[in-house]
Amino acid sequence: MSDKAIIILGAGAQQIPAISRAHRLGYEVISPDMDPEAPGLAMSDHPLLGVSTHDPDAIIAQARRLQASGRSVDGVLAMAVEAAGSASRIAEALGIPTVGSTAADRATDKLARLKAWRAAGVSCPSFGEATDARQAMQVAQEIGLPVVLKPLKRAGARGVVRCDSLEEVREVYDISARESEATVLIEEYIEGTEHSSESLVVDGRIHTLGFSDRNYDTKYKYPPHLLENGDTCPTVLPQDVYEDVLAEVEKAIRALGIDFGPAKGDILVSNEGRVYMLEMAARLSGDYFCSYTAPLSNGSDIVSAAIQQAVSDPITPEWLRWRYDRGVALRYFWPEPLPGRIKAVSGWNESAVLPGVRFITWEPYWLKEGIGVGKVLTPPTSHGERVGCVMATGETRDEAVALAEHVVSTVHIEVEPVVEGS
Repeated sequence: MSDKAIIILGAGAQQIPAISRAHRLGYEVISPDMDPEAPGLAMSDHPLLGVSTHDPDAIIAQARRLQASGRSVDGVLAMAVEAAGSASRIAEALGIPTVGSTAADRATDKLARLKAWRAAGVSCPSFGEATDARQAMQVAQEIGLPVVLKPLKRAGARGVVRCDSLEEVREVYDISARESEATVLIEEYIEGTEHSSESLVVDGRIHTLGFSDRNYDTKYKYPPHLLENGDTCPTVLPQDVYEDVLAEVEKAIRALGIDFGPAKGDILVSNEGRVYMLEMAARLSGDYFCSYTAPLSNGSDIVSAAIQQAVSDPITPEWLRWRYDRGVALRYFWPEPLPGRIKAVSGWNESAVLPGVRFITWEPYWLKEGIGVGKVLTPPTSHGERVGCVMATGETRDEAVALAEHVVSTVHIEVEPVVEGS
């Protein structure tokens, strides 16, 4: 057992894989979380109940108390939580490795990020900003419809809406505005395929250890929200296009000043074959990508590597190696009609034990809500509100997709319609 400890921001279901990996590597874990029922708190060596991941000063104070008691605090990691700014400020205050708050803030604020990319010549959609609906309509008209409205500092598609007309911009502006501080981003909407990347910057070198094709066959299921239906590995992009994407990913990372630690990207390849950068966060991803999808697909382990890097230990070389290309498919369940009350669930247990099914689970939001027969499900407005999912593996992409789709068709979540709010 090492004498080192790492702060992992959050103790929810999405942080449990990081907590488990830290323990396997021999480190103690310090876990702040506002939710006293967060499942990772029981696993943590030093749970910080009632401490927000977005309150770096409170976390710094608790860390210094631990240091005063003889417990070293050697690293900090943000995973599946939009808290790179908190992580960097904690690290700066404690004198431990960090990407730095300037780069972390730039990578978190969607508008600042796009401005940095534009200045550096990174390919990205046209964009503008607005502080009220009327201004948003003007900007949308200048960019050209359709457009996407986004809050500046949210993840998981919270507050992200597509608008096909100026009237829609006016009608749904508040959906984005209430998730933003003052300004809403208006972005050009581009048709094409979307992709996720997961990279780790070590000693100036960018290691891209995860890459997937995002599945958006349910993109318009609950308009005006844009909802992803999982992702798939390996990519079906042609090799030359894939190489173009990786080059743009590296350019985007460097333009933001991310010179240490994780960088999680979203990319679009237009129907005409042009690469556009959509997002790049200075943290590890959520939705199982860095913790399950990428390692199952190619044998790397960016979570373990990022933990070792954070505490200034040598990174195990195999964590940074892309060793193979196996099929992995993540898909979600979309019960109908919604809103609806669950009457019965069938096929769940049978599907969970099928060879190649890595897991089948309810999503954390609904687990916290106490999902089960009698629970009223509401239409999702962001990725975190999807109901449940399955992750399937196979020797090939096609095998994984076939298995995931088989499970989705086999599991039946029977719901009866209800009037929303009843």
